[in-house]
Amino acid sequence: MPHALLVSGHPRGSGSDFAEGLLGVLYPGVSPARLHEHADIRWIEPEGKSRQIKIDDCRDLIQFIGLTSYEGGWKAGVILFADRMNDNAQNALLKTLEEPPPRTLLVLVTDVPA
Repeated sequence: MPHALLVSGHPRGSGSDFAEGLLGVLYPGVSPARLHEHADIRWIEPEGKSRQIKIDDCRDLIQFIGLTSYEGGWKAGVILFADRMNDNAQNALLKTLEEPPPRTLLVLVTDVPA
């Protein structure tokens, strides 16, 4: 399993569906609806009027990924609309993308992969 994936597809459609299917492999027996509430998975998406993902969101994800898994398995972070991360958020996430903790999966979902 790779430590990070860039999924090209709409974050409210095929991209999100793919991410849920992939997470279903890591967390067998967990329904797709439950994946959004799972203790070992963090979902991030733009909030507020700016419609950006900000550095604090990425810092929270990095801290979460660094913790021990609650169920003893994988830790996962899903960033919906990854193309909306501002420059500071991108830079904060870069080190974790390059050197993630063991048994970690980061999924970046966007419909604008460039």
